[in-house]
Amino acid sequence: MHILKIHLIFLPLWLLTQYAHGQVIDSVAYQQDTLEIVIESFDLSEDMSVASSGNDELIFVAYQEQPTPLAEPVFTYQTTLDQQKTSDTLRFNVPNQQPMILFLVERDSDKDLASIEPILRIYAEQITEAYHQMDYKTISKYLGDEDILGIKTYAWSQSATVIELKRRHKLDKYHYKLTINSKK
Repeated sequence: MHILKIHLIFLPLWLLTQYAHGQVIDSVAYQQDTLEIVIESFDLSEDMSVASSGNDELIFVAYQEQPTPLAEPVFTYQTTLDQQKTSDTLRFNVPNQQPMILFLVERDSDKDLASIEPILRIYAEQITEAYHQMDYKTISKYLGDEDILGIKTYAWSQSATVIELKRRHKLDKYHYKLTINSKK
């Protein structure tokens, strides 16, 4: 019983010394913030013609705004929305509360996320400029058949942030809403 009392006294002290030296990880020394993003579709980009697939295969990629050129993504996600599944909820742990650049891409080819993401990262500045100028030829030069549905900067907020992505891309119009909540 005497040894148990000694352990109960010295164990917390030992843990404090380990924490002070940065050796206790995860639950004590390092906590990440959680980002929850709800993607809702009100008008799919792939519903205009008979030849359209009727669904949007989406790629969602987020990068920290700095450094330039962009570093590896903070997170990536793929989902498919259609007439039956009009929304999806994504949850990610992020290392800090730095502003982020969010890309929403509609996949129209057989390229996968692993081949699209590096192009977004390396040519982010050129693709963003082309997106804002509605320069589809330049976007096509970098991404081929893939469509950029939105590029937005997100700054951390304690309240929900709503981003509307409503536009016409070539012959297809689309309308998406991103609702972003940050949590500790």
